Amino acid sequence: MKKPVLAAILATLLVLSVASCGQPTTTTVAEPTEAAQQPPAGAAEVVELVYMRQAEGTPVELELIDEFNSAHPNIHVTVDSVPAQDNYSKLAVTTEGGTPPDVFMTYFTIGAATNGLAMDLTPFIEREGEAFYNMYVKGAWEFNQFGDKIYGIPYRVAPNVVILNVKMVRDAGLEIPSNRGWTWDEFVAFAQELTDPAKETYGYCLTGSAEALGTDAQFQAFLFSNGGKMITEEGLAGFNSPAGVETLQFLTDVVNVHGMVPPGTTSATENICPDLVASNKAAMWMDGSIWEGIIKIMHPDVELTLLPIPTNRAQATMNGGTGFGMSSKTEHPEEAWEFMKYLASDAVQLEWSLAAGWQPGNVAVLNDPQFTANQDNATVGWIMQNYTIYQLSNYPDNANLEAILRTYLQASYLGTMTPQEALDAAAAEWNPILEQYQSENWWSGTWGY
Repeated sequence: MKKPVLAAILATLLVLSVASCGQPTTTTVAEPTEAAQQPPAGAAEVVELVYMRQAEGTPVELELIDEFNSAHPNIHVTVDSVPAQDNYSKLAVTTEGGTPPDVFMTYFTIGAATNGLAMDLTPFIEREGEAFYNMYVKGAWEFNQFGDKIYGIPYRVAPNVVILNVKMVRDAGLEIPSNRGWTWDEFVAFAQELTDPAKETYGYCLTGSAEALGTDAQFQAFLFSNGGKMITEEGLAGFNSPAGVETLQFLTDVVNVHGMVPPGTTSATENICPDLVASNKAAMWMDGSIWEGIIKIMHPDVELTLLPIPTNRAQATMNGGTGFGMSSKTEHPEEAWEFMKYLASDAVQLEWSLAAGWQPGNVAVLNDPQFTANQDNATVGWIMQNYTIYQLSNYPDNANLEAILRTYLQASYLGTMTPQEALDAAAAEWNPILEQYQSENWWSGTWGY
């Protein structure tokens, strides 16, 4: 059973939405220059494409699109810059109204696919051949996959990592843990050494609000590092397994037992934790790697580095990210595909990543010496190529399901329910929703089954 398009308009997935950091909230459209609007006399007809990107992006993205327009006289791309948190809703509304962007930046690929907003790109990818598929790490493709179909080309990746305040570690006289892996126990001990309540400094900021998208993302990353999964082989809730209960007990103890988090953790959001890290009040926070760049944009003087998620039973984490999707209603699929290939090419991805400070899913870039000269880039590249990667929100009706889960995670942190009770209650609400999609076998290929 498919959900109606407009029923999902308010769905927003975390990982890369940066509007919560105080970014602009109005939609802007970059107008083409007069020269671009007027093709030379006698020239072939120009195909006009609209590309919707996240307004919080960097100027280099616009420069790269100008280069595409110059090199492709038969195609002209006009950019629609929309705040990240509004991308999905605008895609839904414009599709309903018959004027969708031809190509769009997407961190909501599964939602777009299940609501008929995104075109199945599998035929295009198969036409390009195996070499094209192998240009990107498997985890980046899976972020854009639903069942056995692919609805987006990988753009940037954002595995969940620990974002560490280097100054706080140095001031405490400690060494930075290995960027090639550490354990839950080592993580707790390190956070405790960085905690001094008298100075109001704490080792870790846990996102615990039922309203914060990072609350469930944080749980999922620790679940995967404990060998658990969100989804069973039957396509139903799997997080209330013994591994899931152990994970939530661990996080509940982080909040209430280990003395390593600031007061008010159960109401902490994606706004609070980055600010505490940037102001030298919390030494660590866990979220997508892209947040390092976001924090540095807001606080240029802060010293940060990235570490892998601590492991308990598995070397695994969760990946968010961004892809390039094509509208299911575009009138120019071949030209749109040409533009998408350009954006995801080795050369463009390298130029973009070096200029913007974010990480792509492109294998050549992840191993390029210019890219890996930055230690945090090297860490992300190593994680994407060595960890088991599960995908953020890779299930139908994800915004609704995750809102349910967050409520029960918070209940465990507050002590109103045990971890087992909380996860069982969440699973009881998830399963009737997931049962509507079981006939589609959507979990095949992306959850290790």
